[in-house]
Amino acid sequence: MPDNIPLESQELIRQFKEEEARKAALRKATKPPKEKEAKKLPRGAKSEEVIHFVSSLGFKIQTGGNHSYFLAANGEKCTIPFHGSQHGYANGTLRSIEKFCLRNKP
Repeated sequence: MPDNIPLESQELIRQFKEEEARKAALRKATKPPKEKEAKKLPRGAKSEEVIHFVSSLGFKIQTGGNHSYFLAANGEKCTIPFHGSQHGYANGTLRSIEKFCLRNKP
């Protein structure tokens, strides 16, 4: 600390900093753990990214022709068009896939 601050003030500043550090440590210790954030598909994701995303969540994948089918444990099926890898899916299609995955987690 600078020499031009009186000793009493220096002591008060030190006590204040110690108290603030103690409060911060207490807040950190009592803070509830963060919930694991749900995985999300990046906007404009391509076919390979969608297949990797859904398979990483534990869904079974069947491919037939130009479509892939993701099967949930309850028997529900989500159909995904697979028309080449150069085009990404529309955001509405990606949101629909995410909703399906959240609704039917294996």
